[in-house]
Amino acid sequence: MPRLAKIPTPAPPGFVWIQELSRMTGLSVKTLYNYRYLGKGPQPVPIGRKLAYRLAEAKAYAAELHSPESLDNEPARAAA
Repeated sequence: MPRLAKIPTPAPPGFVWIQELSRMTGLSVKTLYNYRYLGKGPQPVPIGRKLAYRLAEAKAYAAELHSPESLDNEPARAAA
């Protein structure tokens, strides 16, 4: 019997999964997991075995990352 295609479970209303936050911010999922460990960025809410982020916090964090002020605060890299 053929297997059914896995359809991703939609996030609860008002939340986004970690993969969607990754697309919104341009950060990798691994980086977001590391940020969770370090306490940086928006804090996720575990829902079952997945991590969800509040939509309002996710949008604010994505806007903060892409704002011109956040680009000015990045340390300059040393020339190699």
